[in-house]
Amino acid sequence: MSAASRLTRDGGLQPREAPDGRTLFYLNPPPYGGTSRLMQVPVEGGEEVVVLDRVRFGLWAVTDSGIIFTTIEREQDVLDFYGFRDQVVRRLGALPFRFSRIASLGGLTVSRDGRWALASVTDRWESDIMVAEGVR
Repeated sequence: MSAASRLTRDGGLQPREAPDGRTLFYLNPPPYGGTSRLMQVPVEGGEEVVVLDRVRFGLWAVTDSGIIFTTIEREQDVLDFYGFRDQVVRRLGALPFRFSRIASLGGLTVSRDGRWALASVTDRWESDIMVAEGVR
């Protein structure tokens, strides 16, 4: 086993390897305000570069040809695609549902070939606080 080496200088979350194995994509800063920048850095170390702004935690995936990510708009959530070849963002389409806005319960997984996607959606959220007497 080799020694660990640091790739990021200002932190990072949700690392994803590029299809070529030479680049690592990740989110930075942590999404305390809802969105982060999607960054890239060579796995051998080097300059960290911003790929996309305003990417949501858990709602992006790396495919063989680019990155699929969710954009939260006022009326709907949509899937967008960032192509590795031309570095252009294209709209894939509107979703017939909204992703969860509760912490990180929403999630997106996309096949490496980009042919299918799975989405985790919260339809209803309930919680209660209960008290029980005489449990000592």
